[in-house]
Amino acid sequence: MLELYKKELTEQGVFDGELPDFLKALVNANPNPKIPYRMKLTIAVSEAILFASHLRRNILHWNGSSIPINAISFAIAGSGDGKDSSVSAVRKCFKKGYEIIDTKRKDKARNDAIKQAKAAGVENADSWDAYKEYYTSPNPLFVSPSTSEGFIQHLNELEKAGIGAGYIQSG
Repeated sequence: MLELYKKELTEQGVFDGELPDFLKALVNANPNPKIPYRMKLTIAVSEAILFASHLRRNILHWNGSSIPINAISFAIAGSGDGKDSSVSAVRKCFKKGYEIIDTKRKDKARNDAIKQAKAAGVENADSWDAYKEYYTSPNPLFVSPSTSEGFIQHLNELEKAGIGAGYIQSG
């Protein structure tokens, strides 16, 4: 089985050392020459995976399993070594995508509020004045809950929205 995996990955060029252009662009989005290349690369890969996980599209495994996109990444460095600025630089590359995700989340919250208003018999339920008492703004994608209960609540809110993913970052 291991040989089959290795053969398939070799055929796909995984071991040739060449990075995809999008990943090179993410690494190059961080202009700070003092930050080690491998740290930039780790953060770039981590942010790409985080963005993909927000879309909630699973990978269909060859054996038929549906696998969620997620990862655990570590960039261990001293204070002031550029971890947070590196994340910010790479995350800016996904700004337009995150704006689209937020718009979809707000649209869903609006549609849910309109449905609730209609179910309650409110007239003109699709006007803001009619559905505003039913509208709950979605939680921000990037939060820093300070308790496990707060984090679980945040994950539950994301689940209701159907788009967005939880993440934890420690700086």
